[in-house]
Amino acid sequence: MASLSAAGFSPHQYDHGEYVVVEMEVRRPLPAEDWKQLYELLGMVAGWGGRWGLVSKKNGLTAHASIRKTPATHECPGAWPSALGS
Repeated sequence: MASLSAAGFSPHQYDHGEYVVVEMEVRRPLPAEDWKQLYELLGMVAGWGGRWGLVSKKNGLTAHASIRKTPATHECPGAWPSALGS
């Protein structure tokens, strides 16, 4: 999560059973370089067998990612959570 904070986001982490969920508000307008960094960080989640997305709300966008705490046998354990700086 330190990587997200360093990129100017304010992530919040929640425990959801088998998953860890990270959510953050995405300010508008977001500079192109910040979009790139956000997509790169969220893209890592897919490599860990997780899911991510953007939700449009009345007051802006929320980015979220869910990462399985224990990888399935066919998944690479990856570096969670150290890759996000936690």
